[in-house]
Amino acid sequence: VVVREGVLGTVVGPSSSDSQHRVTVSFSHREDGSRNRLNCVINEIRLYLAGGLEVGARVQALRPVTYDSWSPVLAGSVGTVVGPASEEPLARLLVRWDSQASRDAPTEREVRADDVTLIIAGGFRRGESVAAAKDLRVKGVVVVKQAVVGTVVGQS
Repeated sequence: VVVREGVLGTVVGPSSSDSQHRVTVSFSHREDGSRNRLNCVINEIRLYLAGGLEVGARVQALRPVTYDSWSPVLAGSVGTVVGPASEEPLARLLVRWDSQASRDAPTEREVRADDVTLIIAGGFRRGESVAAAKDLRVKGVVVVKQAVVGTVVGQS
């Protein structure tokens, strides 16, 4: 393993060896201690979004959110993450809200990651402990036995 999952990197540009399928990335930490850039296949990396969220994630505002001159996004409002914010992209997200507090306000607004919570099927929340209600199988093979405890990490 040269770079562990979750390590932040910066896209430098297209790879000179295969610009259609690879990008050159400078990672903040490599296991081998090297500072060299890596040419990554595009499915080996993903866009980093604040809060560990992903594009397309459904979120709910935890409190009224006001970072601009528009009416606040109301607590309880629901929306979809569309990408990183233009300002402070490592701490903020751009969310397309299902409804607006004011018809003049834009539907896409920037918020801090801690202003929203991920909506997960079944009403579960990240970090909650859960127990398998039955044996869980993959291709007929039991991979988790009934009653084994796990932690909710997000949507699938």
